[in-house]
Amino acid sequence: MFHIKDIWENFLPDLGGREEELQEFYLSSTVTVQLVITLLTILISVSMVYMDLTFARGDVKLFFYSLIVRVLFFLFTVGAIFYVLRNRSFKKVERAAIVWLFVTSFYFLFYNYTRPSNYLTTSVDVLFILGAYVFFGYRLKYLLPVIIFFSIASTWIIFFRKPDILFETRIASTGVHILVQMVGLLAALQIRSFRRKAFLAYAGEKEASQLATQLLQTDSLTGCFSRRYFFARAEQEFLRARRYAHPLCVVMMDLNQFKSINDQYGHMAGDAVLMAFSRMVMEQKRHSDSLGRLGGEEFALLLPETSIESARSVADRIQDAWAKTATDFSGQAIRSSVSVGVAELGQHSRNFEEMLHLADKFMYQKKYEHHGNSR
Repeated sequence: MFHIKDIWENFLPDLGGREEELQEFYLSSTVTVQLVITLLTILISVSMVYMDLTFARGDVKLFFYSLIVRVLFFLFTVGAIFYVLRNRSFKKVERAAIVWLFVTSFYFLFYNYTRPSNYLTTSVDVLFILGAYVFFGYRLKYLLPVIIFFSIASTWIIFFRKPDILFETRIASTGVHILVQMVGLLAALQIRSFRRKAFLAYAGEKEASQLATQLLQTDSLTGCFSRRYFFARAEQEFLRARRYAHPLCVVMMDLNQFKSINDQYGHMAGDAVLMAFSRMVMEQKRHSDSLGRLGGEEFALLLPETSIESARSVADRIQDAWAKTATDFSGQAIRSSVSVGVAELGQHSRNFEEMLHLADKFMYQKKYEHHGNSR
């Protein structure tokens, strides 16, 4: 039993909670195929009107009823197409497709029922069953009842409404229905297996790509932007601010006496301090601001649409908040301070690096002041 389960899982992988994601992934192509199928069905239906005249054999009432059914089916199909085009969600499209398929099965059964007692529609039945299995890639628990009902109803018509057909032929027609049901179901399972495996491969590649991008953009220790990505983002903001004459500021931050923390408590404690500082700044900044770790204990905060006065207020707030923050490491409360430097986009700023260099210069002035006061 265990081996059977493994074989089944390998053939039709379990997607867990990603079932709807799979259906949404294939929704566009599925809808396109089914729209083509429904349009072809309408064209075939219209072209078959001449057969109604032939089989009616002068029975005006029967021809009239057949024409009404064809017109109603045409209108219903057009309505289903418009419904699908206006509601492109998987659940609504699936519901519309199953309802259309169910109505279409009655449509074909009606003509099978009204055709002469010596006329079989097995070829149409086979096309309907195979088409439903192959082109309607929805959940089998909804699809199977409609298709099986169609085969049972067709078989009933063959045996009880077609007395002029040889018994052996009726048996053979029933066998064709059973065979086509089996072949169609296997084809449907094979298609679903291929789709699931292709989707899992695509999802895995996409997740790996997103992870690689995240690793390139994010500093692995602190969770803020990496140096490279921060500079790329900052340069874009710099060009935008200069083009539209919008304010832009940057705050350089350097943790004071960070080497002494590493020497006294160890490098793991230093890492804990860096992570705590990054979290604190993340809580202080706006969503539009960008925090990057430039290296070691140096950080930079980019403030778009911010005046120099507001940027200085942000820098002061960060200094005050960090001075009140204690990093808990192995039961010890580690405290430190941070030096900051603020610079704004000037008329003569050629690039972002010039702004950052100016902020760095102001920051080191504050750092020297801090060292002088601490002596």
